[in-house]
Parts: sequence; C-alpha cells; structure tokens
Amino acid sequence: MFSVVKSFSAAERLDLANQFVRSFPAGTELLLIGASRDAVDDFVRGLARSAKATFGLHRFSLTQFAARLAIRKLAAAGVAPSSAVGAEALAVRAAYEAATRNELPYFAPVTKFPGFARATAATIGELRASGVAAEKLEALEEAGPDHAALLERYQDQMEEVSVADRTILFQAALEEVGAGADLARHPLLLLDV
Repeated sequence: MFSVVKSFSAAERLDLANQFVRSFPAGTELLLIGASRDAVDDFVRGLARSAKATFGLHRFSLTQFAARLAIRKLAAAGVAPSSAVGAEALAVRAAYEAATRNELPYFAPVTKFPGFARATAATIGELRASGVAAEKLEALEEAGPDHAALLERYQDQMEEVSVADRTILFQAALEEVGAGADLARHPLLLLDV
C-alpha cells in the first residue's frame, strides 16, 4: 500500500495517519517517522488515548531513522555519526584552518563573530547535501573561493576525526535501504518530514 497525502490541514494529515496505523492488526510492527521525535511521540500519544494497546510502533525522527539504518556501515568504515553541535565544531575548526592559511579574504571581517560557525556549518551542510564541489565554488565571484576553502577544510576535518555528517549519514542509509535493510521492510509512515 502506497499513499501520499498533501494537505494544508494538520488535522486532516493526522487523521489520515491515524487511519493508516489503525488499518494494521494490533501488534504489527510499524515505522513512524516524523520531522522530529517529539512530533512522532505526540502522534502516538494521541493514538494511545483511544486504543486499548499500542505496541510495535517504532518512532524516529528522519535523522534518527537514517542513523539506525547506517550505523553498521559507518562502524565498519570506522566512522562515527556527528551531531549538529559536532558539525558546528568542525566548522569552527575549518574556519580557523582556512583563516590561518589566509583563504578567507571575503569573510575575514566576520570570522570571529559568534554566529559565524553556525552559519558556516549550515552553509556547508547545504552545499554537501546538494553535492556542490569545492571546484565549482572556486569559480564564483566574491564569496565563492572562501566557501570553497571552508568546504575543503571541513571535509579535511571530517576525514581527520573520522566522523560522518548528515550527508554521509543519509547516503549510507540509502545504500542500506537499497541493500534490503530489515527496518525498511515494515509498513512505514512518513509524517510531515
């Protein structure tokens, strides 16, 4: 059964998700994936109010689910998944490395500001998720070469400390799904992801 529901009404989406879960016999293992773990937990609490029992419901945020799928592959490669805070720490180190090599002429006036690491981590995350290579950024005007340097230093830092960012995590999870991961064989509800 495959169904996609798009609605501006949260009540309608939640009602249809509720119907989906209740369409399975009690005790059926279901994967419930939401934008956040809290959102999925709230949904399940709503289910529990009107159900005699709820078990077999595996709740995850999208990132938690990807981590669960990818963890064996990453461990085999000797790589640990990183967090958002870890990405910021890597971005700080990447900015420091690039600044000491004088690779940030455009960003030089703002590299020491408190929000620079978070903005850098977010930008690098978006660039990596989109598959943008540093070479493409170098050809751009203004901030392009600075972004290329930050991206290269960030990737250097990831390799040096053997961590995986969200991009690597999601790539590994997709590979596991393609290889027939056990978790991917259960009925699946993606709720507002």
